[in-house]
Amino acid sequence: MKRITGLISLFTSALVLSAFPFICTADEIASISLGENMECAPGQFISMAIDVEAGNDFESAEFIYNYNNTEIEIKEVYSAVSNLSIAYNDFKDDGYIKICVYSNNGEPIPDGKVVGLNLVLPEQEDEYSFGLKANVFATCQKGKAKVDEATAVYSAVQKLGDANGDNTLNVRDAAFISRLLATHDKENDKLPSWADFTGDGIVNVRDAAAIARMIACGGKTN
Repeated sequence: MKRITGLISLFTSALVLSAFPFICTADEIASISLGENMECAPGQFISMAIDVEAGNDFESAEFIYNYNNTEIEIKEVYSAVSNLSIAYNDFKDDGYIKICVYSNNGEPIPDGKVVGLNLVLPEQEDEYSFGLKANVFATCQKGKAKVDEATAVYSAVQKLGDANGDNTLNVRDAAFISRLLATHDKENDKLPSWADFTGDGIVNVRDAAAIARMIACGGKTN
């Protein structure tokens, strides 16, 4: 009788596992990351990727992506791999996006970048914080996995003379200032204060000349 009971129990377990192949038999750990802390320029275009490490066995997730300033403009949310489908809803007034991702062919997604976000920072100098957590996370073979939250901080500090805002001071800034001066509408346009490379309180051709002279002298100014 005990033998029959044991066989029935074994048979029942096999049926359950075949019906629910993604049941987790142990605590699985996966990780997500979200770019790096870095210095950038106000108004800069940023491409930020959500990176997943799950033993090359990722299937689906519901990500909550938080941003601390509602003036941050999310331009695009895109799939970074071919067999991943995404759906998202931007709750801009509340400062977060819900992103649902899943394998669209049943095959696991390998470790690495799975979803990307393109965004533009506000024009103001500030620290802009981003947070990421996974509400629901599943792996193809091992079921649900616990995922720690990820964060990234972008310190938007405008470099003096970096008129075009690409976070690099070079001859393109001199050309940008010259172009601004040539097309400047005093009533409707405002030249960026950080273009005042000479520090005399006025953005003019002398700033473009000073930047060009600095570049020609190997980065040194008089």
